[in-house]
Amino acid sequence: MPPIRGREKNMAIRKIDALPNGKRAVATLNGEVRYIDPDWAVPLQDVGLARDNDWSALTPGMPVSESSITNCYRIRLDDGRSFFFKRYVYPPAKQKRYWMRASKAQVEVFGYAQLRKIGIPTLNVIGFGECRSLGALQAAYIITEGIPDSMNLEQFAHDVWFDLPRNQRSKIYVQLKRLIFAQLNTAHASKFFHQDLHWRNILVTGQHGEYQSIWIDCPRSAYRKLPMAARHGQMVDLSCLARKSLSYISRGERYHALNEYLALNNLGWDNRDLFREIAAHHKRSPNPPVLLDIPGEEKQCRT
Repeated sequence: MPPIRGREKNMAIRKIDALPNGKRAVATLNGEVRYIDPDWAVPLQDVGLARDNDWSALTPGMPVSESSITNCYRIRLDDGRSFFFKRYVYPPAKQKRYWMRASKAQVEVFGYAQLRKIGIPTLNVIGFGECRSLGALQAAYIITEGIPDSMNLEQFAHDVWFDLPRNQRSKIYVQLKRLIFAQLNTAHASKFFHQDLHWRNILVTGQHGEYQSIWIDCPRSAYRKLPMAARHGQMVDLSCLARKSLSYISRGERYHALNEYLALNNLGWDNRDLFREIAAHHKRSPNPPVLLDIPGEEKQCRT
């Protein structure tokens, strides 16, 4: 990826000593602002992520995801620690899309701070940067500390949970369902909504039935105070969470689980109406859920 066009014309990098945690807002109107956690300055510098370097074309580690705008890399250190560097670089034609609007990286910083505030485990942000020209977003960056011995819920379901005996699967399903629903209730009771709560954005740690779930990747997170906005935010979170469950959990179990959740936090939904609205939301999606090829008797769970 080429360096940001016109970057040389921007003012010098402004180094900040604290993350802009408190709001969904632009971090700078013009030029480049950058934060690095002092405890991580040396390992970040060792892979090229020094505060004075050009990060816009850097490939500091193993690619995790790549697109024309967003690239994410995982870097493992010799001491066992790891971190993730996610970069958004916008071509000139798309730089005004976030004119005077918070960047996705800034919203993630905000979202992680809010999750921590309301008591939901999440990631530590160890680096952040934003580059703008007269309010137009050229690039943004976020660096997060890795969680040891973790995998996302999608990987966990496919690689660990699915191959267990049925009774063990049932016990783990109940435990994780209650754990995630309790977190979801905490967030929604605070009128905070993740809005991208897919299984890939929930990390699972632990073993032998003692698990913890950690929420990650929240570039759409927001508070929704008005009743109708909060109701829609609740539906979107549940819809995202339900997408992979279509492949692993029976229709009856999904209906029962939704009823169980509404008993914790009901923003005005009837169970049947919400169940139908989630299904309609899946159909309206540009990328509707794709059922996994579940072998044998487990295919019965999707009907």
